[in-house]
Amino acid sequence: REPSPSHSTRQDINHFDWKDERTHFEKSSSRVGPEFQVDVLPAAGSYTSTTNTDVHDGGALYERVWNPEEAEKSGKLDFVHTRVKFNNKESAYEMLHSRGYRLPGFYQEVSNVSPTDCSNWTKADKDRFRAAVFEKHENMKEVSEMICKPINECITYYIVKFKRTKSYKSLKRSMKCKANMSEGSAGTLVCNECGKGGMLIACDTCEAHYHLGCTAPPLESIPDGTWNCGNCKRETRSMLSSQDEMSCNTDHNS
Repeated sequence: REPSPSHSTRQDINHFDWKDERTHFEKSSSRVGPEFQVDVLPAAGSYTSTTNTDVHDGGALYERVWNPEEAEKSGKLDFVHTRVKFNNKESAYEMLHSRGYRLPGFYQEVSNVSPTDCSNWTKADKDRFRAAVFEKHENMKEVSEMICKPINECITYYIVKFKRTKSYKSLKRSMKCKANMSEGSAGTLVCNECGKGGMLIACDTCEAHYHLGCTAPPLESIPDGTWNCGNCKRETRSMLSSQDEMSCNTDHNS
C-alpha cells in the first residue's frame, strides 16, 4: 500500500531539492564557495625544509606526526588510543612518533602537557581569560598573548566553557553596542564615569559602560552574570520603594 502523507519514505529523506527553493541571504562573514576550498592535499611525511625563511621553495612546510606502519611494527598502533586520556591524545601521538615509538620516559612527557580541554585551568586563569575577552572582543590571538595561554586552549575554553556562562551574554551585548556605533565613532567606546577607553563592562539595563574601578563600589573582577550600574540600582530601589508605599496606602484605606 502507498505510504501515508505523514510518513516520509527513504527516497524523500535523501531528496534535498527543497533546499534550493529557500531564500538564501548572503553574509559578509561567509567563507563558502570555490575560492575558499582546498584544491590539493600534499602527501603526509613530505616535509621539505627551506634554507631561506623569506622565500618559499615550493616544498610542503609541515612535518609528519604519526606513521601507522612504523607504529604497527612496534606494536604501538593502538597504544595511545587505549592508554592515554582523551584530553592528551593529540600531543601523545606526536610525542610517541618523535620517540621512534619507544616508551621509556613517554608517560612523564605526556603528563607535562596541558590537556586540550582546559581542565587544568585554575579560577585565576578563567578570571584572566574573562577580563581579556571583554577587552579584546573575541580576538583570540590577542587574548592568548594577554593571558599567556596557547591560542588553541583559548578557543577551546571560549567555545566549550565560556559560551555557557552568563558573562558570554554580557560580552555579546557589549560587542553589539560597539558595532551599532557609527563608522566615524567606531572604536571610541568610553567609560561613562571617566570618559576614557580601555577594558569596560556594560550595564545589563541601560548598557552604559564602566571601568571596573569606576563603578560604585569598585569591582575587583568582571561579575559573572547580570550586572547593573549604580544608577540603575538606585532607580530600581526607588521604584520598589514607591510600590511599597502605594501598597501600604491601599491597605490602610481598605
